[in-house]
Amino acid sequence: MIEAIARPLASILSLFYDFIPSLGASIILLTLLINTILFPLVLKQTRASRAFTALQPQIKALQAKYKDDPKMMQQEMAALQRESGATPLGCLGPMIVQMPIWFALFRMLKTPLDFVPVDTGLHDAIAAGHSSFLGMDLMSTASVAWQTGFVAVLPYAIAIMLMIAAQYFQQVHSQMGIQQDTSAQAQTMQKITKAMPIFFGFIAIQFQAGVIVYWATSNLFRLAQQAFIFKIDGRPHRPALDAADEDAPSKDPEVSPSPKKLQGSAKKRNRRRRS
Repeated sequence: MIEAIARPLASILSLFYDFIPSLGASIILLTLLINTILFPLVLKQTRASRAFTALQPQIKALQAKYKDDPKMMQQEMAALQRESGATPLGCLGPMIVQMPIWFALFRMLKTPLDFVPVDTGLHDAIAAGHSSFLGMDLMSTASVAWQTGFVAVLPYAIAIMLMIAAQYFQQVHSQMGIQQDTSAQAQTMQKITKAMPIFFGFIAIQFQAGVIVYWATSNLFRLAQQAFIFKIDGRPHRPALDAADEDAPSKDPEVSPSPKKLQGSAKKRNRRRRS
């Protein structure tokens, strides 16, 4: 499967290389093309994630109602999410979809002459060793560059940090203005999500620099897509039920709300009754 994806990627890269004779620029153009094609998925997943956030008050109500019946709780929550088209995946959906592309690009850059069409400018450039971009050899990895020294590995480190920062800020941007769920399950999911950029940054050390360029560009482009979605749909808001609950009077029968002060004409009427 990976090789079946790697061959068309190599053909598209060759076309872009004929337009701009730079392997790095060709990878960036490939990234923009793939992420543009995936935009409907990104839009669907982002909206589904926001729908999941809006359902939090109802989910909490189900958890309280069926706290002694976990099986029924899961069934009701699944039905509620299905009816609302909600999912907690958010931006992870497009990321998961792109994983085969990452590995195909990794495979293609590892042995490019096995995939790039013969008699193309890109094939000739790779055969001649012309695969550098912004101080990196796109066919090499940060771990290999580290063996040469700090100066050699610095461009790779900057690209990886850019990749991590873009992914992390994408997560922060998606949660701005949203009241976080304080349940144990939600907090566990939040910790896993926050750790993802660091995890991917760690494994990126073993990936060719060309894959890192694709990854970093993809994260930046998805951040721009997310900002565009929020512009056309509006910023995500704190669930209305939560806000209403804060202002609602206490339902404890032993605690009665303080009486409202009478003002204006109401005071005059009371004085007339007493007189």
